[in-house]
Amino acid sequence: MSEEKVLAKPRTFISYTNIDTHGNKFGSELKKQLELAGYDVFFFDHSKRHHLGRPLLDVLAEEIDNRDAIIVVCTEAIVASYGADFEYNHAWCGEKLIVPLQYDEATVPRPLTSRIYDDFDDNNYVQKFAVISKTLPESYSDHLKRQQERQKLKITFTKKAPAVSKRVEASTMGLKLLNSIVKAYNEYSLLQDLCVVRNYDPSVHSDLSFGQLGHRYSIPREWMEKTSGVLIVDDLGISIAIGERNHLRDV
Repeated sequence: MSEEKVLAKPRTFISYTNIDTHGNKFGSELKKQLELAGYDVFFFDHSKRHHLGRPLLDVLAEEIDNRDAIIVVCTEAIVASYGADFEYNHAWCGEKLIVPLQYDEATVPRPLTSRIYDDFDDNNYVQKFAVISKTLPESYSDHLKRQQERQKLKITFTKKAPAVSKRVEASTMGLKLLNSIVKAYNEYSLLQDLCVVRNYDPSVHSDLSFGQLGHRYSIPREWMEKTSGVLIVDDLGISIAIGERNHLRDV
């Protein structure tokens, strides 16, 4: 007899809005269902004000960092919730599993529309949440596999020699700055998740036009070689990643 593999239950953050009358109701019920199934769940209770003494966004960011998955309960007012917008974007940057659940005909935030996990209504939410508690471990396992494949592709991509003309080798300080920019970009970019990425080939793509996605800063060459100062350039990579998001949003 073959043994059935037991999949790990992801530590879960529930994102919802208390602007409308449904977010807290369904979020609380989902928390109940998941905890009965043995999940470690974070659900922010606004009425208890247990964030008192600390900035709320710091509390939420820390909890998301400590979780494996975030379930976004998309009720009517979710698109108007700054808190929910912060939560799923922070989870996205942390490469967490994002599970949007759509209530009835509620509008789902645009970045999540292609990822809707399931829908529910006033009549079936108990049954739907019970099913989610059973299927979430497999979804999380698939998410981890995709992350591993993505990491392999990144490694493969960085090993490939770019088809560019010969250039002067960068100094040690210049390489450190470049790596800092690339690292910040990779942490915030969603391109690998949303698009099929291809290397630029002049023989195939010569007719393509290009636009500027990030802000361009002029950095004096002498700054690159100074050892007495600190130059923070992470925002250059982040600005490119945010520019990509804005471009994809408007496409």
